Amino acid sequence: MYLSSAEEVKQSLAVWNPVTPLAPVRETDSAEVRELGNRLGGRPAYDHEIAGIVAILCDPDAGWCTGSIT
Repeated sequence: MYLSSAEEVKQSLAVWNPVTPLAPVRETDSAEVRELGNRLGGRPAYDHEIAGIVAILCDPDAGWCTGSIT
């Protein structure tokens, strides 16, 4: 999904990559992901890397979670 996004979407999301510690490009990433990650400062997450937090946030008990850290 991220790789097929328009260039302006990739650029706007790139500002968040420096604050994402697991975003560095890895040798095991595809050439396309490595190129994108090197250009934009980090790689997109894979589905298995975010599945747990998505499940938590979809739980009704997470209703008070706003995403704000302030």
